[in-house]
Amino acid sequence: MVFTTGTGPSKNAQDQAKIRALVDAARNSRSFGGFWQHMLVAEGAIEAALRLDFEAVDLAPLGIMVEEAGGRSTNVRGVRTIYTGQLISTNGKIHDEVLAILQ
Repeated sequence: MVFTTGTGPSKNAQDQAKIRALVDAARNSRSFGGFWQHMLVAEGAIEAALRLDFEAVDLAPLGIMVEEAGGRSTNVRGVRTIYTGQLISTNGKIHDEVLAILQ
């Protein structure tokens, strides 16, 4: 299960294509914005969450919570940072695969 922020008109064409590629690769997906999708990764309820338009202050706790639960959080390039406005959280097992799809 993968949650994303959706592919609406507020996203640029490049981000829309990345999101669609990830959704197409998943068995099941939902569009569900905000921080909660990353908490569902930390809880183990879903395998991956993607958000490409966050402010750093919104991201600060999310990656830490996911990592403390055994997952992994980075930006699209695989860098562990909150300063690019992107956050990909996974259960850790599929993180590299998710990043490859988003390239």
